[in-house]
Amino acid sequence: MTNSWNRTTLRRSAAGWWISAGLFGVWGGLTGCSTAPPATRPDTLPARLTPEQSKEVTVYAIGLVGTPYRWGGNTPESGFDCSGLIAHVYQKSAKLRAPRTVAELKSWGAPMPLNEIRTGDLILFSKGNESSHAGIYVGDG
Repeated sequence: MTNSWNRTTLRRSAAGWWISAGLFGVWGGLTGCSTAPPATRPDTLPARLTPEQSKEVTVYAIGLVGTPYRWGGNTPESGFDCSGLIAHVYQKSAKLRAPRTVAELKSWGAPMPLNEIRTGDLILFSKGNESSHAGIYVGDG
């Protein structure tokens, strides 16, 4: 929860709290999340994170709130973009290699109804069929 528009932030939506890195305009007009393709193929995502993985992802992600935004960034030292934040958090806390772009994240995992999301799940923001931003759900606060 910060009023900085260019840092990793904890944000509130109708679905609950989520963490993201990016440059934000208005809801529905989110920008700043495009990166080069990954050098290696991401891990196949299990059907769902285990409860322990969900907790670890959430705690680790919350610890990164305030990290500066940087397009293409993927470390706490250099800053993050949205997919860089997700890749870093999932690798360090759940030992899963996540895709490195929002477009690739869209097909990693499965959609679910809002009433079934839990901490550690990814939230993708789309207009039509094109996803432009992603974050990590951290609870309904």
